[in-house]
Amino acid sequence: MKSLRIDGHVHISNAIIKDGTLDNNRIRKYIEKYRDLGIEKVVLIEGPDIVLKLMDICGDFIIPVFRIDCDNTRIKQIESYFKQGCKGIKFIAPQHPYSDARYFPLYECIASYGGVAVFHTGYLTHDNYRIYTNINILDMKPAHLDAIARRFPELKILMAHYGNPWWEEAWKVSYSHPNIYTDLSGGTAYLRSRFLWKELFAPDGKLFLPSFEKLCFASDLIYFGDILEIEPYFEFYDSLFEVVGASKELIEKVNHGNIEKLFSL
Repeated sequence: MKSLRIDGHVHISNAIIKDGTLDNNRIRKYIEKYRDLGIEKVVLIEGPDIVLKLMDICGDFIIPVFRIDCDNTRIKQIESYFKQGCKGIKFIAPQHPYSDARYFPLYECIASYGGVAVFHTGYLTHDNYRIYTNINILDMKPAHLDAIARRFPELKILMAHYGNPWWEEAWKVSYSHPNIYTDLSGGTAYLRSRFLWKELFAPDGKLFLPSFEKLCFASDLIYFGDILEIEPYFEFYDSLFEVVGASKELIEKVNHGNIEKLFSL
């Protein structure tokens, strides 16, 4: 029996967009395929225009998160996004540290709507983000989320990519704040030795529950495309559950429960 999962971090393929329109039938077939794999829902992270179009087609298969330019987005825009059904806002490539006070009104607005602030943390690949020539990954360290969580304890935060390569910092920050959840999505975490993760989450073989219980299953893969290489992420999380000695209840929280709680599903 396949384990029910919600993929907490996905994007879409440009292949389904032709002349600004979406191939509805193809998308519905993809959804059937993903659910056959045990993926019940996904947190879709793209620009507002694309996500809004997919919301009409995909229904409750997607949890809509709008990616914004945090240096050029105003409060009224954030408000309009939530009124249109947005569940969260994605922050990436800031021109200043995430904890800079100029971003505080955005965080306050998201919190007032009960939304989730999704933060890219750590290294930002240059392959897909060549337009961002003036960024500093130090501005996206997990430590900045510590400062945000202290000031906005009511803001629900999802720390994407576990701060790669600042794993230890992400570990400390994520378990120290009840409003910070995190994931191991992306192309690096699942390639690392399971010993690294075992020592981080279960030092000396004893599971440290606060550091693991708010972890979310997530891939950072391109959905709605011809190839979905999700199996390595299934294997990674399943092997992680095994090496840390996670209970069935804890596995369910990581696979889908934490995302359900974060996004009030």
